[in-house]
Amino acid sequence: MKPNKKKVANRIREIRTNLGYSMEEFGKLIGNSPRSSVNNWEKGVSIPKRDKLEKIALLGKMMPDQILYGRADEYLYDLIEQNFDVKLSDSILFSIFEAIPPAKRTYDDMMWLAVAKYVLNNGTYGKRVGHLVYTSMLGMPNLYAGRYKDEFIEQSENHNQLEIMYYIYAEVEKNRLHVIPFSVNEKNSNLFFGFPMYIENEGEHQVFTKNFGELGLTLEGSSIIYYGIDKDKKMKDIRLFQYNKKENNYMISEANDSIYLEMFIEELEKEIVRI
Repeated sequence: MKPNKKKVANRIREIRTNLGYSMEEFGKLIGNSPRSSVNNWEKGVSIPKRDKLEKIALLGKMMPDQILYGRADEYLYDLIEQNFDVKLSDSILFSIFEAIPPAKRTYDDMMWLAVAKYVLNNGTYGKRVGHLVYTSMLGMPNLYAGRYKDEFIEQSENHNQLEIMYYIYAEVEKNRLHVIPFSVNEKNSNLFFGFPMYIENEGEHQVFTKNFGELGLTLEGSSIIYYGIDKDKKMKDIRLFQYNKKENNYMISEANDSIYLEMFIEELEKEIVRI
């Protein structure tokens, strides 16, 4: 990650002023650097070369990377925002730190990005922490747009975490939820080939079920039908999940074609033609 020159400038200025040195005095301690160089560092015009950075860090009683990137949490915030365009809450940031032993918490972009990517994709280390927000489709009773909302990720200016991910149909009389990826959004294409198997884990079905009440559905006795595609065979791959109250999860079950939703089947067939 490239250092933020403005933030580096502020850290250098803070070190100098805390020590009570003028720019001239500070420059002499940093390899006889002229006042103009110190001024450029503190304005964010340039960043000191490594040998001078090490001298500044020594005076500030910190590591050179701390001058470049700040505290570990500051570094992580900037790294995530630059690469994923999201800002993390304190809760999820703490989860990331806890996953890495203190002795291994270095300024390693690849390591932290790998951990952060896992968290953003899966919630807080194996636990799905978000849920779908359902919006009624005008003129279509019981048909909804499902948008994923992550409770631990704050939206940044350019990041829309509420893009439509699924079409949802609530078959209220059967207490059944039909789910098909929203094909218009190209980002969702992989959702056709991967099933939400995490709902087989205890308590992780809330992605779909947290707002069941808004759809007229209840958790007990419910089922979820997911409309997917076998990518290799280019065939429909539809799976039925039944709620298991004892284990508080959904288990895959056998199903017959009669329970499938015709309009979702048609959408699935159109998608198969496109791939």
